[in-house]
Amino acid sequence: MRILPALAFAAPLMAQDPVVVNPKIAKVEFENDRIRVLRVHYEPHEKMDMHEHPAKTVVTLTRTHTRATLPDGTSRESRSEPGTVTWTEPERHAVESLSGEPMEDIEIELKQAKGPAVPLSPPPFASTTPKEPMPANQEPHHHLKYENQYIRVLEVTLEPGESSLFHTHSIDVLYVTLADAVVRAQEQGEDWGPETAFRAGVANFDNASKTPYTHHLKNIRKTQLHTINIEFLPGPYPARHCLLNTFYRSPERHSGNSQTSSGRIVDNPFPYQITEGLPVIRPESLASIHGTTCLR
Repeated sequence: MRILPALAFAAPLMAQDPVVVNPKIAKVEFENDRIRVLRVHYEPHEKMDMHEHPAKTVVTLTRTHTRATLPDGTSRESRSEPGTVTWTEPERHAVESLSGEPMEDIEIELKQAKGPAVPLSPPPFASTTPKEPMPANQEPHHHLKYENQYIRVLEVTLEPGESSLFHTHSIDVLYVTLADAVVRAQEQGEDWGPETAFRAGVANFDNASKTPYTHHLKNIRKTQLHTINIEFLPGPYPARHCLLNTFYRSPERHSGNSQTSSGRIVDNPFPYQITEGLPVIRPESLASIHGTTCLR
């Protein structure tokens, strides 16, 4: 991945924008015509008054414990661990920290998400590694956590001394770093580049749809490289008829209804029948589009 500066772009504010309601808590890290990235930081027991969000995905950087109060007065508590990734539909709420420690997350608002998200299903398990170079989502160190018609969330880990395979980034992506690490990157056909330091909590946007590139990474220090990569899919396409062109690593991860994950692949509610953990699909009915397999 490349490290690019987090440039901000002016845009109209929504009603009860969290950045206006409490700019001390919510700050804009990056914005373009498709997304807005917020860094949200609560001090112990701090509160944010009623505000609203479009559809968004959240990456938690610390342990969190919050109470959200809805306009009708009902409330719900939630807890999460660092590295948890959550998708939420548009909502209006007030939020209170119930933690005695500071809390922080990165929230990515999707400006063009016009309908409810539909989690996409994986195709049957594949036992062979794709040929290099491969799309980033098929590289073995890029682990699928969640995908819908708007985004694909990959958890990337590289142990000390470990290298990824050559892979291509061709979709706009936001990288959220969860742990300090130092890596070197080599673009295909080029020499190794300089050392690059990854810092925990930093979010960087890469406009890879305009300048695709193929590279691999090597972790050259003694700490694990750990990032959450959020790819912004080029749609629109019929989400209920599409399947990931990647695979889960074990059938037992196909059960459950949660759209939240913590340190593992998410348990998605799939729109297809599941038999022994795998969707029932006729191979002759599939066609490949943008790294996603869709029913004809």
